[in-house]
Amino acid sequence: MTIDHDTFDERIADLADLDDLPADLAEHATLCTRCQARLDLARRIRAVAPDLVEPVGDVDTITEVVLARTQTRSKIMPKLLAVAAAGIVIVAGITITVTNSDDQSDVLAQIADDYANSDSIRFVYATEASINVADEFNLKPDASTDVQALSVKIPTCAGDTTVSDDGVLDLAPIADALASNDPCLALQLIDESATPARETYAALAASIEAGNNNIENLTTARPETELAEAAVDDYISGQLADIAQAQQALNDLEQTFTTLAVTVEPLTDTATSGTVSTVTIESELKALRADTTTAEQNFVASDPVVTWTQIATGTWTPNSIAISGVTERQNASKSYDTVDDDPLALADIVLATPDTLIALLRSAPESDNDLVVWEVPVGALDGTEAWMATARLDNGQLVEIKLESTTSTITFTPRN
Repeated sequence: MTIDHDTFDERIADLADLDDLPADLAEHATLCTRCQARLDLARRIRAVAPDLVEPVGDVDTITEVVLARTQTRSKIMPKLLAVAAAGIVIVAGITITVTNSDDQSDVLAQIADDYANSDSIRFVYATEASINVADEFNLKPDASTDVQALSVKIPTCAGDTTVSDDGVLDLAPIADALASNDPCLALQLIDESATPARETYAALAASIEAGNNNIENLTTARPETELAEAAVDDYISGQLADIAQAQQALNDLEQTFTTLAVTVEPLTDTATSGTVSTVTIESELKALRADTTTAEQNFVASDPVVTWTQIATGTWTPNSIAISGVTERQNASKSYDTVDDDPLALADIVLATPDTLIALLRSAPESDNDLVVWEVPVGALDGTEAWMATARLDNGQLVEIKLESTTSTITFTPRN
């Protein structure tokens, strides 16, 4: 049975143990990159949240705990998570005095009133965000075919015809041709065995050209939001890194091809003069095939989607907000310790001011259910983006608010 994203999210939200998934959810997560990322983030939220209630010691100790529980494959440096862990120490002595009234007809409005009259609320704040820069900035695939081909040629005899076209490196026929003193056939076989290298060279050069064109187009882009601006910066940075690697692979491939061409040059003398030349081409051909493989692995990435995750901890009070978090993209991380310093400007959505969270809660429809879903009214949150909100409750206590837009998902988890 196929599981859609919303169903996956709802079901993992209801699970007590996210490390022991039902078989269908576990299978779906292995097949769906998006849902695996959502599962990883949900696990991190649950891992961090307990430390907000019962701090485990000094800053260094807490840093180790948070690092152990939140570290992903990006291998975040401990000094970056130390900021988030220190935020837990700051809130360690603060208590919350939320009380519930008997009137449960509009539970989120009641929670908003309770929060407004509380001392403080500790929370875990997490986000997922992605921007498709090709769609956002109308990047067009480069239609140019004017890519310089590999200039180095393998010398061959006039009038040769194709022997094979499968591109498979088979040294035996070349060795036989050399042994039977047939240099023209040997050259032709060597030239054909080098066909994949020429094709890869052209494709790699095209990917470099496309990457440079993308960078040129994006340097004139005018991002309308901080998230879009971050997408442009990160995408250009990634393209530059890919292009540098691709250019090195291109240079290595050309150098190996040149070495092969020089190695087989004596065969042309044999073909014209009849003088037998001893030529060993096995190592050069294998090196060329190896460099072809490396070149294929270094094509400039064409994926236009820039994706980030964030995990943060903090304290909300009726008068102030403290937050410390880490923004991650692939192997890069940036820490921030105020709402205004969030490099994606997503913390502003819910935490622009203490009143923003209250306004969000009060924008919900009247309900006494444990699950409340609504379209957030324009003006309730910072910015102009449209948001759908889902609040989960347990015995009148707010467990989680999840906000979703076309580009981002924000999860606010209070520790009541």
